[in-house]
Amino acid sequence: MMNVSTDTKTILKYLPSIDSSSYDEFLDDKGLPRPHWQFTASFLDRLGPDEIESRSQQAARMLHDAGVAYNVTKKNSTDTRRDWQLDPIPFCISSTEWSFLEQAITQRAKLLNLILGDLYGPQELIKSKFLPAPLIFANPGYLRPCHGIPVFGEQRLTFYAVDLARSPDGLWWVLSDRSQAPAGAGYTLENRIVMTHVFPEIFRQGKIQRLSSFFRNFKDSLASLSPTGGNQANTVILTPGPYNETFFEHAYLSRYLGYPLVEGSDLVVRNRKVFLKTLSGLQQVDVILRRVDDDFCDPIELRDDSLLGVPGLINAVRAGSITLANSLGSGLIQSPAFSPFLPALSQQLLGEDLLLPSVANWWCGQDDALKYVNEHLDKLTLRSAFDHPATQANFAPKMPDNLGEWLTLHPEQIVGQEKVILSQAPILKNQQLTSACTTLRLFAMYHNGTFSVMPGGMSRIIDSTNDSSYHQPLQMSGGSKDIFIETQDIEDEHSSSLLLTSQSPRRADDNLPSRKAENIFWLGRYAERFESTSRLLRTLLECLAEERDWQKNTELLPALLTLHDFDQLKDEPELILKATHYFKSLLPIIYDQSHSGSLHYFILRLFNIITLVRDRLSTDNWRTLNLLNDQFENKPININSSINESLNFLNQSILHLSAFNGIITENITRGPSWSFLQIGRYIERITYTSRLLFNTVQDSQAEIMEQGPYETALKIQDSHTTYHRRYLTHSPKLIFDLLITDENNPRSIHNQLNAIIEHIKTLPTSDNTEQPRANERIARRAVSQIHLIDWTSNEPLDHIQLKALLQHTEKAMSELSDNCSAQYFTHHKIAPLSRQPEQVPHNNVQFSQSQSQSN
Repeated sequence: MMNVSTDTKTILKYLPSIDSSSYDEFLDDKGLPRPHWQFTASFLDRLGPDEIESRSQQAARMLHDAGVAYNVTKKNSTDTRRDWQLDPIPFCISSTEWSFLEQAITQRAKLLNLILGDLYGPQELIKSKFLPAPLIFANPGYLRPCHGIPVFGEQRLTFYAVDLARSPDGLWWVLSDRSQAPAGAGYTLENRIVMTHVFPEIFRQGKIQRLSSFFRNFKDSLASLSPTGGNQANTVILTPGPYNETFFEHAYLSRYLGYPLVEGSDLVVRNRKVFLKTLSGLQQVDVILRRVDDDFCDPIELRDDSLLGVPGLINAVRAGSITLANSLGSGLIQSPAFSPFLPALSQQLLGEDLLLPSVANWWCGQDDALKYVNEHLDKLTLRSAFDHPATQANFAPKMPDNLGEWLTLHPEQIVGQEKVILSQAPILKNQQLTSACTTLRLFAMYHNGTFSVMPGGMSRIIDSTNDSSYHQPLQMSGGSKDIFIETQDIEDEHSSSLLLTSQSPRRADDNLPSRKAENIFWLGRYAERFESTSRLLRTLLECLAEERDWQKNTELLPALLTLHDFDQLKDEPELILKATHYFKSLLPIIYDQSHSGSLHYFILRLFNIITLVRDRLSTDNWRTLNLLNDQFENKPININSSINESLNFLNQSILHLSAFNGIITENITRGPSWSFLQIGRYIERITYTSRLLFNTVQDSQAEIMEQGPYETALKIQDSHTTYHRRYLTHSPKLIFDLLITDENNPRSIHNQLNAIIEHIKTLPTSDNTEQPRANERIARRAVSQIHLIDWTSNEPLDHIQLKALLQHTEKAMSELSDNCSAQYFTHHKIAPLSRQPEQVPHNNVQFSQSQSQSN
């Protein structure tokens, strides 16, 4: 055991001794910080453990509020979202050591790219016996339909990641290569941004390499891959969807790089070209940065059960009209079975010794390797030769009891791997400084004819004693660290802002995919549905808080009827009103997430939808909705909740939602996204208002009608103060005039219909006619019905005519919603549907199949 001197700095006093069999990243043989750690160690020492813990909590709050998360597949659970974990103690690498790693990773990426080019081309490596044929053709990662397909610039590997570990002697070894759709760059960038906020002193005073230049060059590199040439490449990021474990990263990179985030259903192949389906028509795509695994990309020529890919994509690649980064089939060389052959291949293809060797592997498809594995089973970890590296690393549990027979029958399926002792670095755990095993994930991308390595990366904390745990995907690790690369110059760039690339500036406001438009439409609807229900419930609770005898008063009946009509209140309102304590009947509408009409349910829908469109919204939008979601998550249903407690809860909820709506109003560009958001919001508000007023209308035309229901309607519609400031008398006709006709009242039906008409005018159309379009005609007919009523007459309103107007308005909103769906979202005509409070966007349904995750 290594003893830490008691007269060293404070940080060392809290670090436990490290087993001498592991390499200590932080301390040298004398128990002192290594030279490249000294600045960071001195800074942490000045802070002290309490301040380090405080800043760690600040980092955790920032990550949570920004929605930085990954998804975990968990049986019998709908709670799959996990907050990203960032350890505040960085992983430091010296400039000398980084220079070697940079050179070695560049060499390795070049080598893997050449191997891919040969295996999907002339296959000279197989013919000359440098690679055995079973290693390739028995590998499910080898995509036969992609053989012989040319790749633009002969560059099959555009983005590459490698997992490294340090052995006890201090040397670096490769644990695995990530060549298919490497994950982690987005999390790395977010780690750095959080660290710059939590420890700004380090970045102001320390000499740490920045990351933004890497991503700027990455954009230039993708643009250069366009088959059409020029600097106006239309690039998209292809994601498996929101249930992919690293979907946050896909959306994050989309927003940071400025590329549309699309799913397979957003793309279509026409005439051997790939097009993005947008509101304004089909828009040709030049480059796809894909995060979908190889075999899921084309259900026609690859997996026919895939719902994640684009039918005909390989045919478009074959025609040379589209470039994929990385190319299809690049996952082939992720197999650990390749690593024993890489040293010889490096000499053959590059004429160089391999600088960065892999952890020792023995592919049992060769007799000598099989013999060695059989003789050293107790010293090796058995892995599937062709399993994706993100899947379970230890292969033994999949084998039958007779291991020897399995090795004899299927030796090519197995790799024996040397057991690895990982190096250890300081971490903060349970509010104490300690140490843990760590690995590194570093990234490289092709740029200007060579590979450029990101000057940083992500260190993973391995929270397990299992020797194969370092092969587990991102969500299975014990957390992450930012990597600080020592440099001699302090740079002025900041990772939080992507500097301009060489591409010419252009606007792309009209490339909104139809699926995104639908989600934004429903974002507006659910936000308004939450607000309308909250205001109605708040009015009910305020009346109850006055402790009057409501059993003898029916002024709350219209509000209860409205909840009942929308399936939010299960029992009959008249019976509830007669109950001694009917407040408990309202609690599920607030707190019960399993109730499809509850506020908690609406928040879950909002959270789901904003996840799908987070590349279109600002981080502040996510933060405010996250606060609202946390409020409900931390407040389970309680039948003993008091009226005042629930009233305060509703007031806080409305304030949070108002902040969310306000940030969207201030930040979202005034284009199709804004129009669909507002149309969805106004459709929902008009529907809710129409039903409430329909239930409020009293059949009697006598002047002695009860004032209570009308006053309640004014409060629910947040127009009570406006009415009493404007009028000095109680008149149902004036109340309906304010809530239905008054164009200057933002809560009136007329005002909202006018707003819908103006937004409809801005939406793209397939014809050039000047005549009002179908959606506009629906809204204008609803306005004309309002004008048919004589609001200036001294005669009382005809309650039959008024109810007919409100019914017509509500039906028009249902028709308008269906028509928008048919014209812009599903692109076909459908029969009118009734309003369904439980409806969610069609793409919110979880995939019926799973995808092997590229981590």
